[in-house]
Amino acid sequence: MVQADDLQAAAEALFERAAASFIRAAEAGRHDSYFAGQLQALVELGLIDAARVEPILRPGAHGLCGCGI
Repeated sequence: MVQADDLQAAAEALFERAAASFIRAAEAGRHDSYFAGQLQALVELGLIDAARVEPILRPGAHGLCGCGI
């Protein structure tokens, strides 16, 4: 199905952007709830596997302490 493929491609692009933005913010010493929320929404919608998001949001990842969401 073309629509399903397009939706999955859009979800992948959003995941890559949100993850990269969250990591950049974390490395700068701040927590970005907006991008974290985007990542969690993709999981809740079933568009991205939780196993891909968990390492990004894990407390202590990317030098950010206590980020646990």
